[in-house]
Amino acid sequence: MSQIDLNQILTDSDLIHTIIYKAIDDGEDFIFVDLSKAVEKTESIRKEEVVGQSLTKIFPNIADFGLLEVLKRVYKTGKKEVFEPAKYKDNRIQGWRKNEISLLPNGHLVVLYQDYTQTKAMQSELQFHKQIVDHSLNEIYIFDCESLNFSYVNQGVLQNLGYTYEEMMKLTPIDIKPHFVKEDFLDLIQSLCAGSQKQLTFETIHLRKDKSTYDAELRLQLIEKDERDQIVVIGLDISERIQARKVQEENLFRLKSTERIAHFGGWQWDLKTNDLEWSDEVYRIFGEKPQSFKSSYIKFLSYLSIKDQEKVKEEISSAIQEGKKYEVEHDIILLNGETRHVREIAEFVYNQEGTAIKLIGGVLDITKYTELKHSLQEKEELYSQLFHHSPDGMMLTDKNGHILDYNQAILDILKLHSVDEFLHKQPFEFAPKYQPNGQLSSDMQAEILKNASLSKFQSFEWQLCQPDGHLTWVEILLTPIILEGQYRLHSVWRDISKRKLMQDELSNFNLELTEQVADEVKKNQKQSHQMLQQSRLAQMGEMISMIAHQWRQPLASISAIAGTLSIDVQLNEYDEIFFEENLTMIADLSIHLSSTINDFRGFFNDEKEKIPVNWKDLIESSLLIIEPTFIDTNISVEKDFPDTSSVQSYQNEVRQVILNIIKNAEDAFLENKVSQPKIWIKSYLEEDYICVSIKDNAGGVPENIIDNVFDPYFSTKLKKDGTGLGLYMSKMIIEDHCQGKLRLNNSDNGAVFTICLPLDVKEKTL
Repeated sequence: MSQIDLNQILTDSDLIHTIIYKAIDDGEDFIFVDLSKAVEKTESIRKEEVVGQSLTKIFPNIADFGLLEVLKRVYKTGKKEVFEPAKYKDNRIQGWRKNEISLLPNGHLVVLYQDYTQTKAMQSELQFHKQIVDHSLNEIYIFDCESLNFSYVNQGVLQNLGYTYEEMMKLTPIDIKPHFVKEDFLDLIQSLCAGSQKQLTFETIHLRKDKSTYDAELRLQLIEKDERDQIVVIGLDISERIQARKVQEENLFRLKSTERIAHFGGWQWDLKTNDLEWSDEVYRIFGEKPQSFKSSYIKFLSYLSIKDQEKVKEEISSAIQEGKKYEVEHDIILLNGETRHVREIAEFVYNQEGTAIKLIGGVLDITKYTELKHSLQEKEELYSQLFHHSPDGMMLTDKNGHILDYNQAILDILKLHSVDEFLHKQPFEFAPKYQPNGQLSSDMQAEILKNASLSKFQSFEWQLCQPDGHLTWVEILLTPIILEGQYRLHSVWRDISKRKLMQDELSNFNLELTEQVADEVKKNQKQSHQMLQQSRLAQMGEMISMIAHQWRQPLASISAIAGTLSIDVQLNEYDEIFFEENLTMIADLSIHLSSTINDFRGFFNDEKEKIPVNWKDLIESSLLIIEPTFIDTNISVEKDFPDTSSVQSYQNEVRQVILNIIKNAEDAFLENKVSQPKIWIKSYLEEDYICVSIKDNAGGVPENIIDNVFDPYFSTKLKKDGTGLGLYMSKMIIEDHCQGKLRLNNSDNGAVFTICLPLDVKEKTL
């Protein structure tokens, strides 16, 4: 093919950029000889307009572009050159070009070039996108489907995780996801790597190099890189979102809790679509399970009676027309037949044209409030009736005592016939100048009002002066209350004139009765003293009998010794030593008789003060007196004194009680003919008392009389000279004089008397 034919093909091509130049000015400039259609299109020129025109005219910045120098060089050297892509720009066009220049045999230059504008633009865009990816704050990384090794991580990954690029290239996604093990992660991305799933999104936790963590949302997509299946991941730090979500969930929980507690539910009605949205509490108010069905305006109306349906419709229409809030109270009828009373309030949402498009509001269950309101109304009515029809006077005043309200009974107590006599006055103006305690009525009222301001309930008596000058008494109960937000004093007045009169009469009667009681007490004290003396005389008789019994043997011995000594003297045959021994024996017996007299004489001495005593000494000294009798009657005594604590008491009186109890046991032994009579005596502590129990085996006290044995003049020995005063006086001595306790109970085969004396007691003089 000839050179001319080749040039023709090149210049006629729509695809190849070809220009043929002819040198002028000895190769300093060039004119267009021919150019291809592709050049016309790319450079926005027409061949017929540029052929014959100089290159520098058509492309004025060709020298700055650098191509003019290359053309000159090829024209002079004849050597082919390639001018690498560079950007040309003038007022008409701009773009990137790569030129290949050759010298034709005819001396023309042929230039073949490629338009790199789009390529450069794409490269620039790619570079721009790469910079965006590399420097994005979001985490972007790529890892291999099989090995899981990272092949790319951007600056966002490095900044968020704290690793260097080199360190990240040695890790896998498992190393930064503490909640995953390798098997679980491979299962997660299996469908993505297999191509059955295009994209995968999930939330997880990322682990930083410093071991801290943060919430992340990851979006995974399969790509092919370096002829291998890899996964590109875009990760977002969603810590703030998670925190906001928690806050939102907490707020939603609070809102729902508040709605549930307050029985208040929110709703929204789309007036265009007629869709109605209910919160959970609205469902509950209407007796339904939350979100159990799709709510609607028609469904809402089904819970209303026909009357309330019309009421609601009228309120909605009125609110739209007047541009006001929608507010209405009505009943709802639940599926179980229960009726509830609710209050609804809402506001309209308008579009730009001013047309109502939504109604947003809430419903409050006020059933209990309504019931309470009705109850309060009933109570107010009841209070009003009680206030105005009470037989007691009632009055309401302000904190300064000015009368605000009253009932008819007040006027009756004051004997007033005109309201004008009562209004605009204060209570002290209906009282005498001085109250019976000598205090000014006005001062007393001021003091009462001051105490009332401290929210104190007060009850007091007050003397009034009626118009005719007659003085009368009332009892006033004063209570501070808050009524309609104002401090008020509510008082109840009761006429106590008759009670006062009765109190005076009762006071006089009590005075007379006190004098009579004092006289009777003196008589009783005298009688008690006589009874005590009688009891002592009875015991004294028994003592004399004991003395006679104890003296019988010593006196017989003294008489026998005296007779023997007398005969020896008469016969003048006495032995001096024998005589002295017998005289000593007589002296000893006399001392014993004298000691016996002292024991019995001291037993009945009056005591005015308490002395320290213990049960061991008291029992031993009492048994010493009665011991000879016990020997004769074969009565044995078993004693146990584990505690020898001393108490303050009257020694002789307590011994008198002990002796009386022991003598009663002896009488019971003889009466019941007990073959082996025995007494057990034991001391012990009982709370704040030291006690002694005296137990016998004489058969006990019959149950039908055991509660009466301490009564005065009660005796089972009346036919045997019993006075019935022994145990009565014993109980009086122990409980009244010694402030102790004396009790009796039966054991298995006998009676048990227990005497308890207090360990610590105030002195009591007899």
